[in-house]
Amino acid sequence: MKVNKFPNKFDNSKKTLILGAFSSFHNGHKVLLDVAKSYKNKVMILLFNDTKLVPGKDNSFYESLEIRLQKLANIG
Repeated sequence: MKVNKFPNKFDNSKKTLILGAFSSFHNGHKVLLDVAKSYKNKVMILLFNDTKLVPGKDNSFYESLEIRLQKLANIG
């Protein structure tokens, strides 16, 4: 897994992008990842480090970025 911090530039060709708040990972996120992987491209996921930027969510609802990245790595 490679982590890119915005606004760093990166090659996004032949990648499947998943957008979401990913406040905590659950089976619905796993399904999204499995579908994205089925396209046979690398999968790119957008996560927010500063959860105050996500509208409509209570900031206490979010796990830390480190925990979310570890859970993502754990599910492959």
